[in-house]
Amino acid sequence: MSYSPHRVSCVFILCAVLFLMVRTGSGEVSDAEYSFTRPVDALRTEIQSGKDVARVNAVLDRARSLVDEPLVVREVEFPPEKYVGEPKHLVEAGKADVALRFLQAVYDVGASRQLAEQLPLLAAAYRLTGEKPLLDRIVAQLEEVLTWDPLQRWGWGGDNKGVWLATGASIQGLALTLHLLPEGALPVEILSRVQALLEREIGYVVDDWENKRPWYVKSHAVNMNQWVVPASGLVIACTALGRENHAEAYEYGIARLEETLAALGEEGAYCEGFTYAGSWTVPSLLLTGRFMAMNGDKRLLDHPFLKGFPVWYAHHFQPGRMLINCFDCWTASRNMYDDEIYLAPIITQVAALCDHPYLNWVIQEQLDGPAKGFYALLLLAGDPNRVQEPPLYGAYEHARRVNWRSSWADDASGVWVRGGHSQDKHDHHDRGHVNFTVAGQPVLIESGTPSYRQEGIKQMQSLVGHNVLQVGGETSSPKVHANIDVRCLDETGGEVIVHAAGNYEKAKTWDRDVAWDAQELTVKDRVAVR
Repeated sequence: MSYSPHRVSCVFILCAVLFLMVRTGSGEVSDAEYSFTRPVDALRTEIQSGKDVARVNAVLDRARSLVDEPLVVREVEFPPEKYVGEPKHLVEAGKADVALRFLQAVYDVGASRQLAEQLPLLAAAYRLTGEKPLLDRIVAQLEEVLTWDPLQRWGWGGDNKGVWLATGASIQGLALTLHLLPEGALPVEILSRVQALLEREIGYVVDDWENKRPWYVKSHAVNMNQWVVPASGLVIACTALGRENHAEAYEYGIARLEETLAALGEEGAYCEGFTYAGSWTVPSLLLTGRFMAMNGDKRLLDHPFLKGFPVWYAHHFQPGRMLINCFDCWTASRNMYDDEIYLAPIITQVAALCDHPYLNWVIQEQLDGPAKGFYALLLLAGDPNRVQEPPLYGAYEHARRVNWRSSWADDASGVWVRGGHSQDKHDHHDRGHVNFTVAGQPVLIESGTPSYRQEGIKQMQSLVGHNVLQVGGETSSPKVHANIDVRCLDETGGEVIVHAAGNYEKAKTWDRDVAWDAQELTVKDRVAVR
C-alpha cells in the first residue's frame, strides 16, 4: 500500500460522491447503540421532563460561553519567555530554528486538544438547541482549522518528523463534530473542504508510517500514546469518509492498534500510568472503537484490555481524596479532586466512553458529577442506576502494583506498593515504593510529578523522591523488572514481597516485605550488597 502525502488533487472531484456517503450527523449504521447522537437526542426528552435540567443547562452554558472566546489558532512565532527548558537549551546551542519547530509542534498538540474539547461540545449544544451563534462559531473555527496543513507540524524532540499527537486529536474532534451536527447544518463548501482535509491526513499518516519517519514507528513503540493517537486518527478518518472507500488504510490503522492491545495484554492495567492512560491512550482506543462499532466492527471494543481497564482506573482513587500518583502524573497531585480544568474532564471523558458501573460510581461519589463538556452530556443521558462501588483492592501484573483501601469512605486507610515492569513508560525510580494513608491522613507518600518544565522534577522522579532503598549515593536506577509476590490480600489488609535487586548496581539482593492492616504497616528489607 502506498499513499502520497501530497495526493490531494483528486479529492475535490470525489467530494460530491463523499457528501452522499458522509452526511453530517447521520448515516447508515448497523449498530446505533454506539452512536453519539442517540444519547444527545435522548437528553432533549429528559430536559422536557425536567430531569437533570440544571446539569444539562450548565453544560450548554459552557458551550454558549465559547461563542465569544477567541478562536483556537496555531502560534507561529514565540516570545523569548516561552523558550524555556529544551527550547532554551537548543537556542543556547545555536539551534534557534530547531527550537522554533519544537515549540510549534508542541503548541499544535495544545491547539488540537482545545479543538477536540470545544468543537464536539458546540456541535452537541447546537443539536440540542438549534441556536445559530453556536453553528456560526463552529463554521468560523473550521475555517481556521482548514488553514492548518499539516495538522501536526514537524519538530517535536528537535528533529523528529511525521504525524504525531495533534494529528490524531484534531481528527477525533473534527469527526465527532461532523457526526453530531444535524444533517445539512454545515455549508456544503465547508463540509467538502473538511472531508478533503481528512483525506489528506489519511495520506500523511500512512505515508509517514510506511516510511518510518516518526521515532515511535522506528522504535516500534506500540504501547505508547504517541503510537496510538495518530493510528486512532487514521481509523476514525476512514470511518468518517466511509470505510468502504478507504478499506486498505482502515485495516492498516486497525492492525496498528491491535498491536498495541496485544502488547498491553488482557488485564486492563496501562504501562504509562494514570495520566497518559486517561488523557491520551485509552480514550483514543475507545473513541476509535465506538466509530468502528457504529459500522458493525467491534474488534477493538471487545478486547479484554478495554473491558478490564475500568477497575484498574477506579483503583487510583485513594482515601483522603488522594490519587495513586506513580508514573508521570501531574493530574494526581493532592487536592486535585475538585479540579475542573485538568482532572475532572479527563475522568469524565474516560467514564463516558467506558460506560462502566465502576467509573459511573467514581463520577457520582468521588467527583460529585461530571465536568462541564461534551462527555458530560453522554453521562447525563445514561442510566443513573448503572453504578457500582469498585472493589477495595487489586494486584496488577502488567503495571506491577498492589493497591488496597479499608473502605470507600474519605477517612479510610489505604496502601499501594510498586514493583516494576519492562514495558513501563513515564515511570520513576520507584521499585519497592510504599504509600500508606491512615484514617484519611497520609503517613508515607511519594513526591509526585510536577510539570515537565518545573525545577526539581529530576529529583522527584529519582530514588530520593520515593520510599525506596538507596545504596551508597545512587539516586537513579536502571528501572528493570521488579516482581511482586502477593502473600495475602483481602479486606483486612495484605502482605507482599517486592524483588527489586536488579534496579541497583551495588545490591546483590533486595527483597522488601510489606505487611499492613488499617492501622499499621511494617516494612522489612533484606539486603545483600556486592
